Amino acid sequence: MIKFEEKTYDYSIAELISKITNKTLVVHPEWQRNFVWGLKEKQLLIDSIIRGIPIPAVYFAKTISKKGIEYVYSVIDGQQRLRTIEDFINKGFSIKYEGLKTTWNNLPEEEIQRFLDYRIHVHLIPNPEKTDISILFERLNKSSTRLRKMELWNCAYYDSELFRLLKEIEDSSSNVLFRVVYSQNAIKRMDLRFDIADFVNCLMAQRVLKGNRIDKDVEGFIKSACNSINDIDKKNIKAKISMASGTILGIFPDKQLQGTIFQDRLTFGCLFIAVLLLTDKYYMLHKIHDLSYQLLMLELDIHEKDRSLIVGKITEKIKKYSIKLDDKRLFDEDIRIELWKRSDHICGICKEGIDSFDNSVVDHIMPHSQGGKTIIGNAQLAHKTCNFKKGSQSLQKIQGQLFS
Repeated sequence: MIKFEEKTYDYSIAELISKITNKTLVVHPEWQRNFVWGLKEKQLLIDSIIRGIPIPAVYFAKTISKKGIEYVYSVIDGQQRLRTIEDFINKGFSIKYEGLKTTWNNLPEEEIQRFLDYRIHVHLIPNPEKTDISILFERLNKSSTRLRKMELWNCAYYDSELFRLLKEIEDSSSNVLFRVVYSQNAIKRMDLRFDIADFVNCLMAQRVLKGNRIDKDVEGFIKSACNSINDIDKKNIKAKISMASGTILGIFPDKQLQGTIFQDRLTFGCLFIAVLLLTDKYYMLHKIHDLSYQLLMLELDIHEKDRSLIVGKITEKIKKYSIKLDDKRLFDEDIRIELWKRSDHICGICKEGIDSFDNSVVDHIMPHSQGGKTIIGNAQLAHKTCNFKKGSQSLQKIQGQLFS
């Protein structure tokens, strides 16, 4: 049960800014949503403070620091207001003051002092449970800027293994595609994180979730997978998400990825899921110039409620330009023995000798991921290290990169 301290505290803006600076007040803890206010909302708040108009109270979780020396406060509700105040003081935006565009530094000194002396009511919850924070966060925010479902789920499950994975994928600097497709506002409001959860759900289920059940399916997946996902799952998921992103960037010329073609989340999501589910099954040829995104989407009914039909149509289209991968991924041990017996023990990649059988592996001459068959005619001995470095690149590329 949530328990508040009996007293409501009044802190001046100067005191709150000092706590933020000294890191005894955490404005953006992990359970919080991102900053979503626009300029008009920010300017209205600052104008209210300057005019002395009371603003709503804020809510802090109150805990003892790890060293047991002082209290540390974390914002449960009030992040948008406090970050706006901090941004204004740091000259992040201007306001209209007496009819003129004015920044913090240009305010009269007496106005600056009144601003810093302005007091904000603070409700404290001492040592709250995680469920207390989640309940209070949801109730307080239902009457303000409407919370997206992912923002609520993030508050409830931010410290789970699944949400660490979702955030890692979202923040990955290598995932150029998501930065092209999603606006900054969509990222702030966690639309991207929701879609990543949807993609991961489809990947793990190996099926397409129907359009009218996405929210329920994603919520059910989050609740079941939050603490059951393991390191192997996470590694595979990150690799396949990255591969699907790179494949889409490869299939469609750069000019097709710019502008507005991906702004419909439904059609982009269908394309991404189609490619994601084909990963490890087909090698999708790059730069298919006669398969443009626009032409592909013109053939689809984007108003179709059952998105599995859209994904199916995209899948069949892409398959026409793809090579089906061999169902067998790994060579049998007897092939390695046969190659060792009949060869001079030369690595097929670096062309240097292999000193022992234990240091050898069987390598696909044409990588499996690019359609190479797992047969002795496509097999060569290689050093373990050379095979690892080669990965799924073609032999021609790797020789130029590693041994030139």
